[in-house]
Amino acid sequence: MKSALITNQLTRGFQIQRSVVFALFMKEYRAKLAGSRFGLLWSLAEPPAYMLILSFVWLAIGREEILGVPVFLFIALGMLALKLFQSGINTVSSAVRQNLNLLDYPNVKPIDAFYARYMAEVMVLAISGVGLIGGLYWILGYEIAPRDVPLLLVTIILALLNALGLSIFLGVYKTKSESFQRAVTIAAQPLLFISAVFYPLSIIPLEGQYWLSWNPIVQVNELVRVAMFGWTPANTVSLEYLFLCTLVSLFLAYLAYFANRFTLLKK
Repeated sequence: MKSALITNQLTRGFQIQRSVVFALFMKEYRAKLAGSRFGLLWSLAEPPAYMLILSFVWLAIGREEILGVPVFLFIALGMLALKLFQSGINTVSSAVRQNLNLLDYPNVKPIDAFYARYMAEVMVLAISGVGLIGGLYWILGYEIAPRDVPLLLVTIILALLNALGLSIFLGVYKTKSESFQRAVTIAAQPLLFISAVFYPLSIIPLEGQYWLSWNPIVQVNELVRVAMFGWTPANTVSLEYLFLCTLVSLFLAYLAYFANRFTLLKK
């Protein structure tokens, strides 16, 4: 009897949270459509734009391929992973601060705002990614066929969960402190250059590979390339390490959230 009551309460709580997250997601979705159309278009066009800029740098020095992979395709895959983490750091982590008025409602929790904005950002990135990769396939005729589909799917799932954990963790402390928010913005600036977006890890000296491989975005990019092109992974690249990073990211995220959830409601 008691266990059935607990189960019903948990089920009811989950249903309420699901409804709240969906409502907040629709709010984020409508805000993107009703807000600056240029902002929405830029969100969709940003990965292709950066891909073109970085690709033309390689083309300017006479390189059309990177380790046998067309430059456009190589950089496109890297840009999608980078954009996922950048969205978490810059946009998703600001969800609570930008929805403080909604926290007055008893059923709305701060973490719901993180979930809703994360879903909205992933949706926009997915649309942009499909358009980008589809364009390379249909327009340039690139062969896009993963060599290791299970590895690709696992890597994508871990990247999504890792970015979610990072978003929540940073979001908690960015909401609490504007100084922390500014520090995170500054610290995130070099990510384009230290995430193996427009170069393979194998061309970096071994000592550099060691330090860069601590970055989970590097792990994601390299594992995606291994899955897509059948490359042999570098010694510093490991699915197990990415899995560990994901566990740590989620653990720290929920630890930070539950330790500060009442403080967030007072912001």
